[in-house]
Amino acid sequence: MPQPYQENNLEQLKLSNFYLELFNKSLHPIAFLDREEHVLDINEEFEKVFGYSREEMLGKSINDFIVPEELKGEADQFMGIVTHSKTHFSNTLRRSKSGELIEVEAVGSPIILEGEFIGLYAMYRDRRVEEKALKDLRRERAYFRQLFENSPDSIALLDDRDRIIDFNKSFEKLFGYKLEEVRGACIDEIIAGEGYVQEVQEFARALINEGKTIKTETVRTTKAGRNVEVELLAYPIYLDEDRLGAYAFYRDISDRKNKEREIRELIYRDSLTGVYNRKYAYENLDKKLHKAKKEKGIVSFLYFDLESFKKVNDARGHSFGDLLLIKIAERISTYFAGQMELCRVGGDEFMAIVNDPYISPMHFYIDQLEKLFKKDFVVNGEKIKSGLSIGYATYPKDGTDLDHLIYTADSRMYREKRIKRIRKNPFRKDITVEELMEDYD
Repeated sequence: MPQPYQENNLEQLKLSNFYLELFNKSLHPIAFLDREEHVLDINEEFEKVFGYSREEMLGKSINDFIVPEELKGEADQFMGIVTHSKTHFSNTLRRSKSGELIEVEAVGSPIILEGEFIGLYAMYRDRRVEEKALKDLRRERAYFRQLFENSPDSIALLDDRDRIIDFNKSFEKLFGYKLEEVRGACIDEIIAGEGYVQEVQEFARALINEGKTIKTETVRTTKAGRNVEVELLAYPIYLDEDRLGAYAFYRDISDRKNKEREIRELIYRDSLTGVYNRKYAYENLDKKLHKAKKEKGIVSFLYFDLESFKKVNDARGHSFGDLLLIKIAERISTYFAGQMELCRVGGDEFMAIVNDPYISPMHFYIDQLEKLFKKDFVVNGEKIKSGLSIGYATYPKDGTDLDHLIYTADSRMYREKRIKRIRKNPFRKDITVEELMEDYD
């Protein structure tokens, strides 16, 4: 016959650290049983999972409540093992109050007090929770994998040293690599060109050492050696406070950048001659001045217009004059390619911004420009002579703000124009330079 429920048995068990640590804090159902498997106590999780209250079960055999009839023999064997002071595990079934069979991992552990077996605790890990967690995890992985694989962006999964763990189909298509070719390699050694070594070092320092997110527009290189303009987004992956790795997203923005360049050409190019226009000239000079002020550099440019251009227009028409402007702009641009940026800033007025004013002095560019006009221009089969008047200005020697520099260059150009006009006077052919300057002043 079952022994009657004894309060002192529970009091003895409450002296055990097992009770405090496992019973009160456990997320699993736990029942404390005496040596005859009578219930001494159950925790809240037990009530929740199996549906029985503490009052219903106290002093009664646990087998009468949660062990299915066909598993009573198994339960007796389980108890026999624990009675002999051995913790025992078993994957089995238990029944809830509603009659539902629950797959559990049952753990029985003896409670020994002063060398005597006085009971046991039975803990049940609900396998449904585990299965649900695994199912949820598989579902999350499925969602992630499909998002990862089917994303139009090229995505690479990296470890904590920026080495490639995985990448998606878009990455393979954009850069031309198979995963097995580059798995374990540092991504920047694979797709960052030689000109971007400093950039990727800065990115790696920010991403790996400082845990910063990186968002920028840059250039990366495919397996075939083709440079691709990309938008890069890279951010670290953390578990608690440990950095596990990073995601790197690459979006091909070549089409967008090409369209931006096309728009820029429309905005900054002279529609007639194809050289840069006034807007570009002023904005570019302003940028160069800001940079020169920070770096204590210099900025130089020429300012010139064509001689007797109005007479050409009046005599041969504006269409002919337009063709002459095109020929002049073409000759200057071709000759000074890489050295100066030619801009048309007015009808027959041009500005030439020197790319590297440290290479040659201003008089070199002036001499070369004048030599270009010694040869006739051919328009519609007709040879046309043209001249020009040139002014110039250099920062900081001639001024520190854009308006003053342009005023200086314009003044020099008109001074030269006036000198040439005076020299053409038949009554003043023998005039000296000193006299010209006096006359100008």
